[in-house]
Amino acid sequence: MNKEEQFSIASNALNGQVLKIDRVEAIILRASIDRPVKTSFGVMSERPSLIVEVTERSGCVGYGEIWCNFPSFGAEYKAHLVINEFATTLKGVEFTRPSEIHDFLQSRFEILALQCGDRGALSQIIAGIDQAVWDCFGRLAGKSISTVFGAQGKAIAAYASGIHPADVEEKVQNAIEAGYQAAKVKVGFSPELDESGVRRARELLGPTRSLMTDANQGWRSVQEAAKHLEILEVYNLTWIEEALPSDRKIDEWQALKSISNICLAGGENLATLAYLTQFRDAKVFNFIHPDIGKIGGFSGLLNVFGGGLGQDVVYCPHWLGGGLGLAASAHLLNIIGGEGFLEVDVNDNPLRDEMGNWKPEPDQNGQVAIPVEAGIGLIPDYAHLKQMGIKITRLE
Repeated sequence: MNKEEQFSIASNALNGQVLKIDRVEAIILRASIDRPVKTSFGVMSERPSLIVEVTERSGCVGYGEIWCNFPSFGAEYKAHLVINEFATTLKGVEFTRPSEIHDFLQSRFEILALQCGDRGALSQIIAGIDQAVWDCFGRLAGKSISTVFGAQGKAIAAYASGIHPADVEEKVQNAIEAGYQAAKVKVGFSPELDESGVRRARELLGPTRSLMTDANQGWRSVQEAAKHLEILEVYNLTWIEEALPSDRKIDEWQALKSISNICLAGGENLATLAYLTQFRDAKVFNFIHPDIGKIGGFSGLLNVFGGGLGQDVVYCPHWLGGGLGLAASAHLLNIIGGEGFLEVDVNDNPLRDEMGNWKPEPDQNGQVAIPVEAGIGLIPDYAHLKQMGIKITRLE
């Protein structure tokens, strides 16, 4: 099924009914954690989630999640943008397809993005609002997002992510016991720490489970990346993610690809849908990883990847936030199809595990069930989260 057929099926879900946005709200969630999450570029000392709620005139509420991990108070900044810029713009806007809202916001905020030089924050908010509008659309139709787009899958392969090389012994073993058949270890710290973590992860996973690595843009040049990859390639890696900074030109990525025997992965930090399309067409990445809470939402990413990617590129959604965005990512992977993995961060995060009525728990084959309830299939349970001591701040 191509993307035109997918959007056509989705458009028919409400038989042309005109929807109207009544209000938009932002909810900031912050959870304390005992062990910070460390990457090559920064540390998360708590787990944040920024939820956007879009209420349609019928009273139906749709929920989306905006990426907000960095900087530490990015959630607060973006929440105020939602209320002070986007909510007033969207109030009273009518639509028959959620993609109309995505396109409207892309156009409406294009000049502001140039003026303030903060395209990333605006793109992330548009992505979250798009999720929320599709969620509401699905709820009104009484269908899950996967069903709205005609996707038939019931479960998808998942991998354990977010594993620091110093924590491999504990985290990889726990992942295996949970049923994961694949795991990803962060690198980009030091050659010694990187290799020791990857070596031990391979020993624990054995020869049949998949092992990935993520440099988080920690190497600055083709030469530096190639030097590190030469050390790691003996460990039978499925991919190396973000071996270069995301702003490097396509020919630099192609040069690295020609040198290394490890498949390249990336895409979570490409700045625009047009740039993402260029990388898709160049087939630089064997595994491409845009984040539904950073860019595009359902509408934008399905416009780029709908209908599948063929045999040369595999779509694997990036996600490292709360449970709502993870559920949305699961639907998106199911709709796009292929042999991709769902990324499930296995560090402590109650906003992932306790967000609502869907749990991202793999079976013993490493498969995670796709939410089956209407829309994205997860309604944030604020009362439960509050009982757990989660800090909740609502802006309206």
